[in-house]
Amino acid sequence: MTKSTIAAALCAAAAAGAAEPFGGVETKGTAIVAAEQAGRRFVVIDSAADDGYVWEWKPESDRPEVAKLAGRFGNPSDVRPKPDGKLLVICSGGGFAKIDVKTGKAEFAGVCGAANPHSIEELPDGRVACASSDGNAVTIIDPREHPFGKGQPSKKVLALTSAHGVVWDAKRKSLWALGATEIVELEYLPETMEAKVKSRHEFIEAGCGKLGHDLVLRKDGTLSFTTHDSVSSFDPRTGKFTVVETAPTVKSISFGAKGEMRCVPKVKWWTDTIAVGEKRVTRAGARFYKARYLAN
Repeated sequence: MTKSTIAAALCAAAAAGAAEPFGGVETKGTAIVAAEQAGRRFVVIDSAADDGYVWEWKPESDRPEVAKLAGRFGNPSDVRPKPDGKLLVICSGGGFAKIDVKTGKAEFAGVCGAANPHSIEELPDGRVACASSDGNAVTIIDPREHPFGKGQPSKKVLALTSAHGVVWDAKRKSLWALGATEIVELEYLPETMEAKVKSRHEFIEAGCGKLGHDLVLRKDGTLSFTTHDSVSSFDPRTGKFTVVETAPTVKSISFGAKGEMRCVPKVKWWTDTIAVGEKRVTRAGARFYKARYLAN
């Protein structure tokens, strides 16, 4: 093989491996997606910019079927980028949606009936699971036949004190849920839209503190989570909890090429600053609640 052939092959491989911007949103620095409560919106931030946003979504700017639900989208509480270039979002007011970033329109939207939802996850069949802290429950909702609210089947599948997090684990085919004192592994039963408990894991005695808040699945299969007292991890293979750091009231964590991203409150439960590794990204007047790396 000649040098020119090798060079051409390397270029082709590099081109094939180049990641497309998530939903077509291009940034010079790190792309951050955040739940921003002051503007009742979800935003994308370019960490290389000093101010402003490169993308935002509000229900009022969507189709009429979504706009009519705008009153339920108060206090945005969670945002999760999905591999198909879309965002799953939910608000403490009950409103949830799956948004196509490229078009800025919701694929579906609805309302979680359990009070004060804090987290949302998509299940393999297109239904969604929500964790509600005041409702003390994990709820499954089916938006497939009725994509914009009215008529969506809903079922509470787990009573869980101060439920704050849900995440799907494709390798284990499990839905994980985070509550005040425990992480619960659920088997999803799509035929009946139910879930049954596979295992429960108490984390207070492991020194992780109490009142779980954010829950994320790492690429190595471990779960990272925050409580009012710590950032910790859980290994489902061993059942072992590890306190990574004593760090009170971390509202969200996310992991990417720039390291760990955190939202830590400055006032009540919000902040105007997102920590991305060693960098601090601030937007004056913002009330960020959770933030994630936009790219998965």
